[in-house]
Amino acid sequence: MNQRTLSMSARIGLGAMAVALAGTAAAMGCTAIANIGDIEFGPTSAGASSPGGSGTGAGATGGTGVGAHGGQGAAGGQGGSGATAGAGGTPPAPTCFDGKQNGSELGIDCGGPDCAPCQEDCTDGVDNDGDGNTDCADSKCSGYTCATPPPQGWTGPVAFYVGSPNGVTPACDAAWPTAIAGHSILSAPAATCGCTCGAAQGSSCGQPTLTVSSGSNCLTNNGSYTPGEGQCLSMGPTAPYAMTTPVPVTQGTCTATPSKTITPASWGEEDLVCDGATLGKGCPDPDAVCVRKPQGPFSAGLCIAHDGDVSCPLNGPYATKHLIYDDVTDDRSCSNCSCDPASGATCAGNFTLYGNSGCSTQHDTLPAGAPCTPVSNAHSLSFKHTSGPTVGSCSPPAGAGQPTGTATPVGPRTVCCTP
Repeated sequence: MNQRTLSMSARIGLGAMAVALAGTAAAMGCTAIANIGDIEFGPTSAGASSPGGSGTGAGATGGTGVGAHGGQGAAGGQGGSGATAGAGGTPPAPTCFDGKQNGSELGIDCGGPDCAPCQEDCTDGVDNDGDGNTDCADSKCSGYTCATPPPQGWTGPVAFYVGSPNGVTPACDAAWPTAIAGHSILSAPAATCGCTCGAAQGSSCGQPTLTVSSGSNCLTNNGSYTPGEGQCLSMGPTAPYAMTTPVPVTQGTCTATPSKTITPASWGEEDLVCDGATLGKGCPDPDAVCVRKPQGPFSAGLCIAHDGDVSCPLNGPYATKHLIYDDVTDDRSCSNCSCDPASGATCAGNFTLYGNSGCSTQHDTLPAGAPCTPVSNAHSLSFKHTSGPTVGSCSPPAGAGQPTGTATPVGPRTVCCTP
């Protein structure tokens, strides 16, 4: 008999046995099994997968009960309700989402006939797509290039942007996460300064003095007289000669007026260094690194950077120097504006000599500032200003209102690039 015939015979025999058992159980007051179909039997070959039932009775699927096909290794656990592979069954097939490289995959969950194509990470030093080429050696990394690594103390390779201050400075992309802004070509002309002094204010005329002398050279002082404006003064002993002093002048003061124009400091170029790139491998030179090619508007060549104003490395491709700065300190101004004492104001007047003591009989008239001059016998005199004060002026002292200070770039950074 074949396997199917044996199975059918077993079912018939077991059915009869179940009827007999049911009758016996009823006679003994036990609950009978209502239907032999309540018992599920597994396949005849041990270990094959078969759905398990709820397994509440002896010998149910997945149990350890007597005889029939639910024996050790049958589908389902002890009294279980689900079907799983039994001992010696087929394991689950690999999938493209299990986080493992298995089956026909070329990489983790990618490649091969069943999964999506693998993507090559061009900067991790790993052959991600399993084609035997790593980073820059892989054709999928055409946007990357092999570069000489920076010498000790330098950073990079970096991408470098130089642009107009009136333009829009680009942002660093994800391949260059560290942005360092800078400036170059400082323009800061000296301050334009001025200092002027206005007309003198407060000038005044004083009272001159007349001296009479017995000598023709007026070396002998026989009396000096300083009358007030229009005042009549009696004179003592007469003398044949007289001389007068100039009218004294108080020059007054001037007001200083400064001027200052400072053109704001400006930069001729705005610069941007993009640093922090992850560097890969796969270059013919084992010391070289695989790095993203800069994209416009960045300079086409790669660069390296160093704090301070330093020389580019003597050897290697990074020979073109750019010097950029963080900021500017600006102390441009003008020196103090002031005025020298005023000068140039003048006054004039005349002395009148009289033959009597009451200033009524006029003899001679002498201007203020007259040299030794013969005069008639005089017994009184008066003085009157005829002009002044004229307006004096002032000049700024040397060094007043001159440019001072400078604008100086600070925070230098050296960027050396390939030609």
